Amino acid sequence: MMICLAVYVYAFLKKKNSWSTKGNLKLVFIASLLFILVVFSFQSLASMMGRDTSEYSFGYYLAIYFGAEIKNLDIFLQGTFPVQDGIFGGQTFIFLHKALAPYIGVNSQYYTLDLPFLSVNGLSLGNVYTTFYPFVYDFGYAGVPFLVGIMAIISQISFKTFKHFSNRGVSISVLIYSKIVAALVLSFFSNKFYENIFNSGFIKTIVIWMILDWLLFLNKKFRVQREKNV
Repeated sequence: MMICLAVYVYAFLKKKNSWSTKGNLKLVFIASLLFILVVFSFQSLASMMGRDTSEYSFGYYLAIYFGAEIKNLDIFLQGTFPVQDGIFGGQTFIFLHKALAPYIGVNSQYYTLDLPFLSVNGLSLGNVYTTFYPFVYDFGYAGVPFLVGIMAIISQISFKTFKHFSNRGVSISVLIYSKIVAALVLSFFSNKFYENIFNSGFIKTIVIWMILDWLLFLNKKFRVQREKNV
């Protein structure tokens, strides 16, 4: 949510300045400071969210979250893949499968994420593997450039639309792009792009926002226009 909000603020600031590059360095500096602030308060934020972090030192906790992904992925790549589970893209498109399950007569609980918790030399590394894990899991190495390419194409198209958003009413393009940015940032930890974008919940959110946009802004605009014509 914080990342999405940052994209919203960025969008309206740049729109106000006609997308001028002036001030970009300042924005990068502010974003860097915020990132450093989040890193140094990471353990405290986790505690506020209900996680028990008391047994870990600050450095150890950061090491788990910013290093375990690479080690866990490395361990996984030493095995055999793609994993044959009989489900096409079962890990990459799991939430899409869950959404379609009721329509094809399959229990949605049949689709589960295979994310085992790992430990190395007695140190717990959790179950984070970066976004490449499900790609390789489902399609082998060949799936990586293909699925990353799809991510790039969708992101670029969304960005082009995002730059031309209207600041009147609810901007659906900003909503979509903010979600994409958040998913890309969090891809270092897991498959957030395909889990969050190829998701029935996200589609429902867009539809609800479109309805709200019509009820709160477009409908009002039409009424004002009719009154002027009268």
